Amino acid sequence: MDSARVDSRNTTEINDSHDPVLNFAARQSELIRRYRDCLILEHNPFGTVSKHWWHTARYAREILMECEFSLRNGRLPVPAIAVLDYRPDCTTDEERDQAAIQCIQAGRTLFRVIAEELCLLLQGEDGARRLAGTLTDLHAAIHRSLEKPVVELESVRRNQRNLSRELHDQVGNHVSLALRQLELLEAVWRKADERERDERFRSLKDTLVSTGSAVRGIVSGLRVDTDGRPGLQASLTSYLTAADASDLVVNFHIQERANSVDTCLEGALFIMLRECLRNIVSHANASQVSITADIVGRELVVRVEDDGAGFDPSVRIGNGLKSLHERAEELGGHLTIKSAVGSGTQISIIVPLDEVEPQ
Repeated sequence: MDSARVDSRNTTEINDSHDPVLNFAARQSELIRRYRDCLILEHNPFGTVSKHWWHTARYAREILMECEFSLRNGRLPVPAIAVLDYRPDCTTDEERDQAAIQCIQAGRTLFRVIAEELCLLLQGEDGARRLAGTLTDLHAAIHRSLEKPVVELESVRRNQRNLSRELHDQVGNHVSLALRQLELLEAVWRKADERERDERFRSLKDTLVSTGSAVRGIVSGLRVDTDGRPGLQASLTSYLTAADASDLVVNFHIQERANSVDTCLEGALFIMLRECLRNIVSHANASQVSITADIVGRELVVRVEDDGAGFDPSVRIGNGLKSLHERAEELGGHLTIKSAVGSGTQISIIVPLDEVEPQ
């Protein structure tokens, strides 16, 4: 890259005029050539692939025009004109993700090429203030032109995180429950009568049907309708019955006002509390659990406390706990975990009610 830049300097001298605007305008074709050389050295398809370079070169010329306007007038043109074509031929999320990264890298490279030229044109004390203002405008122009790929990239990554969480919380939970029911069925098969076996088969079938519904909901982007949900306590009790957690004593202290929150918040809390109970049943070896929920001021405060084995939160945090943190943050709240080996675990969820909006 450096050698290409030195060669171009040797073949094209800066105009003898002391007007930096004229000099900058005269250098634009050379700057575009140097810009492509840099992209090629970086193996960026916005410079190496002809069909992409056609759009990229036009974008570079538009940024140079905005920069020249800033040199003349001390501000950027309104409205902005430069937009980097975001490779619309991408067909998969992976391709769009990679194209967004390459697009941002191409914008960064253009900034470096133009900034180097401006530093040469606006030397000395007199040019320092003008240089600072023009570089600020250049940065703003490129940043504005890249808003779409940045938003697209963040959207793809956010969707990936959401999908991962939904798969863990919805499908993973149902599959874990189905496996537990199979283990219980295997354990009682020989000594159970036909009626008990039929009941366990029916429970297992219901769980697998729920798994299929969860998958269809995730694929279609639909949310489960919670209008008919019988309430947090009843829903969690049904889950514990299906999980056959008969040895676990669960004490509910859910105040009536906490049970009257909107269905959006109630559905999210059910998923979070179900995950807490799943972890307790699977890992804590607890005998008692206390679940409390109340509205304090303008906050919904929910706590789950068990007398199980406990753990060190600074050492071990799995996908389930990460999902709990993410869901609490999406509700505008936060989650805290207090636990130690041999001392049980307390999980607190605090959600400001003003932050929760129907989805």
